[in-house]
Amino acid sequence: VSGKWAEGHVVGALDTPLDKLQTIINGNYTLDASKHFVVYSHDETTSKAAANMLIKDSFMVVNRLVGGYDAWVASGGYTEK
Repeated sequence: VSGKWAEGHVVGALDTPLDKLQTIINGNYTLDASKHFVVYSHDETTSKAAANMLIKDSFMVVNRLVGGYDAWVASGGYTEK
């Protein structure tokens, strides 16, 4: 998402590029596997890959925002830049 991050993102979301996600998971930075996570991107392929990566690493509740950022905006979801 990093390339699109500056254009807008879901309020409170973390900018976590897919190619850095495994390093963040392995490093136990700020992700608590017992928390609920919603994964989204500007394309379905990336969000599916991220969700699968979290599930594989024993994250308990992982949901995907189907339709991604564009669907969030279209439904009136809060965004920030």
